[in-house]
Amino acid sequence: STGGSVTGFNSETGQRLWSVQLGPEDVPSKAAVSNSDLVFVAAGRTLFCLDKFSGRQLWEIKIPKVLSTSPTVDEQQIFFASHDGSVFAFDFRRIRSLFETGELEELGFRARQWRYKTGKEITTPPLSVKNAIVFASRDNSLYCLSSNLPNPTKLMWQSETTAPTSAPMVFFDGALFVASEDFNLYCLDIRNGTSRWRPFPSGFPIRQTPQVIGKQVFVLPDGAGVYCLSAVNGKRIWWRYGPRQFVGATRTRIFTTDSRGDVLILDRDKGRLHGTMPLRQ
Repeated sequence: STGGSVTGFNSETGQRLWSVQLGPEDVPSKAAVSNSDLVFVAAGRTLFCLDKFSGRQLWEIKIPKVLSTSPTVDEQQIFFASHDGSVFAFDFRRIRSLFETGELEELGFRARQWRYKTGKEITTPPLSVKNAIVFASRDNSLYCLSSNLPNPTKLMWQSETTAPTSAPMVFFDGALFVASEDFNLYCLDIRNGTSRWRPFPSGFPIRQTPQVIGKQVFVLPDGAGVYCLSAVNGKRIWWRYGPRQFVGATRTRIFTTDSRGDVLILDRDKGRLHGTMPLRQ
């Protein structure tokens, strides 16, 4: 919250589990990220690590640059992106070890695994994929680096784009889905960065994360409704005008909101409207 508090909830019941105060009010912060056991919150130039289930603070560390996006975390490392085009990787187990011995303030730099510098700002969160980390720079390039600790920062591939990315990237079934400021959606092979299918031209800005569910990709360009594409070949399956925000999906339905904030219930296969759930009085 703007007051500096972070709250954890049970995702199934909505019950509040814990709430903690991290830093002063109105400090610029990024969305919290987590792995199986830990929650990480970046507020200003401080990174806080909490126990995911109790909210107990485990450690905090000063980060080298002001973040340009939310951090990304896997089970061993946390990755930061900055306004100067740098991406950093830190071993958070090493951070905790230094914190417990009281050496973190003096020797925190030892927890840094690597730094990679691109030509311009990083504007969407890095994406951790298996043994790789993928990120996009405003220098119109995508970078894929090895994230293996024995051999970090090895550039696996670099792919030039016609414009910077416009939304967070998505990985699914060996493919990387990338929305661009040229209004296209791209699908790249994670192994080498080559195109899997011809770019899909939406004709409008794509600022929401593409939703990949099974063999379908749902894209909601600004003011242009929702497109359902084949994840296999990128061809349009159906389109419907009206939806604005993606909410969720089941095996047979997808849920979106419209311009009034009501929930639309659509058929996944055909895009037919099954009903509306008014949420505003």
